Amino acid sequence: MLGADGTVQSGVYAAMAESIASTGTAVEVLPKGFIASGLNNSTHVVGAVREGELEAVARCRARGETEWLWDVEIGPSGGPVSAIASVAIAVRPKRV
Repeated sequence: MLGADGTVQSGVYAAMAESIASTGTAVEVLPKGFIASGLNNSTHVVGAVREGELEAVARCRARGETEWLWDVEIGPSGGPVSAIASVAIAVRPKRV
């Protein structure tokens, strides 16, 4: 989705960061009987993108018992970073 100025909207970056961090956490915790749920997402757009594909790279910085913290960088394929996000994912026991 593009904004009125023709650049990718900030919500696109936030959704990408949340999705990749939640998925990364869930892959590890679901088999152990836990669920992963978004807790906090702080995404900052640092560059404008008007066309092409976006790539996201996520690094898990901390894996606590109840919360995982991720750093996510997003930008055009082969280009500079256009958004930086810090995403916290809650880890909770699965309820039956």
